[in-house]
Amino acid sequence: MTVKFDRLIEVERRTSGGLGLTWSARVLSEEEIAASSAPVARIAAAAAAVSDARARLAAARAAVQEAGVRRMARRGAMRPDAWRSSDDPLVDATPRPETFHEAQAAAAVALEEAGAVFDAVRLVEMAFLRSLGREVVRSRNPLCAAARKLIAEGADLCEVLAMRHVGSGVVAMTGPMGALAEISIHEGDRGIRRVKFVPFGERAVGASAPITRPASDVAED
Repeated sequence: MTVKFDRLIEVERRTSGGLGLTWSARVLSEEEIAASSAPVARIAAAAAAVSDARARLAAARAAVQEAGVRRMARRGAMRPDAWRSSDDPLVDATPRPETFHEAQAAAAVALEEAGAVFDAVRLVEMAFLRSLGREVVRSRNPLCAAARKLIAEGADLCEVLAMRHVGSGVVAMTGPMGALAEISIHEGDRGIRRVKFVPFGERAVGASAPITRPASDVAED
């Protein structure tokens, strides 16, 4: 499913002095969004290879364990010599766990190699992706703060602003610029909630506040 938006920001975690953990938000042009598609795809492909290798290793380990359990069950008791060969044809017909050890070792090597490739790809591609865009804000609420900044620079209240993390092609959040500018996201004991944005230095009033429609929409009704 393709998410439609007018502007896109990419965010990345940063530590900013006394503010502690914050997010750096950079706005990308259409050309920069297009330029980022190939690096993002390469990172995703490398990550998928790691996931596949991890699944194959888990399957190989399960096969070893299952083979051992089946042979033990055939012997009828958990004896110290349960792994040894027997004259019992049922036991000899049951695959020994050692049969799967080679596959397990190969899967472990494949996972290690896939992880090394992913680390190398991510290092190179992330360096390029971080060079794209223009940083607009550093904030604990990057999407809402970026909306306010872009509106101050002349952006239309009805434009849809989208946010994704650097290195990911998945849009995490979207919203109309005007609506996002009016709220802030707070995370506390009661979970995540939307509250009305209050500029620094002004007293906060109440808790959650509804998102009002931009004045341009009301005028068109």
